Amino acid sequence: VPAVPPGARAGKDRRPVDTGVKTDPPDWAIRTKADHLALEQGAYWDQHQADAIVRFAETFVRPQHVRGKFRLLQWQARFLQSIYGWRWSDGTRRFRFANLHVPKKAGKTLLVSIICLFELFAAGEPSPYVAADAASKENAGQI
Repeated sequence: VPAVPPGARAGKDRRPVDTGVKTDPPDWAIRTKADHLALEQGAYWDQHQADAIVRFAETFVRPQHVRGKFRLLQWQARFLQSIYGWRWSDGTRRFRFANLHVPKKAGKTLLVSIICLFELFAAGEPSPYVAADAASKENAGQI
């Protein structure tokens, strides 16, 4: 059985990941009453996990129409960090599903591609199954 690197998931998201970095979330990450309630129930922010997907995206993803070094926009980085940074007290991710509502041509397909690639290659899952849906064949081809 191959060893799982420190901080990587040993299995599905239901299994804990403990990087040893438990902090309060940044102010921007606390947006709703549900966030305050989650903190009361033991949720915490893991900055290492939050930064991992941003580092992955900015290191390995090269969008088709971007020249030079690729950088996520602030809202894109925060969306990804919110998904991966929030953790329950047992180390599992707080969010297992996410909805993003932004206008056309705002980068939704790019974010889906980043999440799929991260889960396939960098999330530490030994044999990941990643599926992405699209409204059209053309859009599916972009993912």
